[in-house]
Amino acid sequence: MGPRRSGRQPERRAAHPAGHPNLLIFKRNLVSLYAKQGKTDNAVALLREVIAASRGTLPKDSPELAGQLSMLSQTLLELKAWDEAEPLIREALTIYEKTQPDAWTTFNTKSMLGGVLLGQKKLPEAEPLLLEGYRRMKEPEANPPQGQSRIPEALERLVRLYEAKGNQPEAAAWRSKLEAAQAAQAKSPMQRNRRISSDEPASVIN
Repeated sequence: MGPRRSGRQPERRAAHPAGHPNLLIFKRNLVSLYAKQGKTDNAVALLREVIAASRGTLPKDSPELAGQLSMLSQTLLELKAWDEAEPLIREALTIYEKTQPDAWTTFNTKSMLGGVLLGQKKLPEAEPLLLEGYRRMKEPEANPPQGQSRIPEALERLVRLYEAKGNQPEAAAWRSKLEAAQAAQAKSPMQRNRRISSDEPASVIN
């Protein structure tokens, strides 16, 4: 007769720890899905989990952490969750200004902060951030090809700013620049590749 087996089964470890890259990718994809479905509360709650996990795996005050905060805040801007996005974008901008003050990511994040303030109806505070963010992003030495896709977003915020201020001639001028940027982007090989890759299935956990 063989030895008796204990009825207690050993605890199974989670397939992936909370900060595992594959799990974070899966959650980011799920956040995007919630956002597209208009499930704002679900998206924001899951974003908080992803941000907490990122803080646990990335060095404090590092450009990598700033990149995660900025990227995740982009979804909050799309959801118009201005108050949720503001402290994250301010934190990302503070890190970027200390670690890489002349990088396009710094100016893109500055434009994003202007977008938050615009959403909060703080137009005088938003305007200088939106103008500087766009103008510095346009500098060739500051904006490599991967940053070009963010320029129409910066322009669209400027259009909304001057519409909100009731300055229709200024809004029209910026809208003309926005349409030109969108047309140029549609013709770029990088943008075509982005459209192709966006049709691919989202990453999953193995």
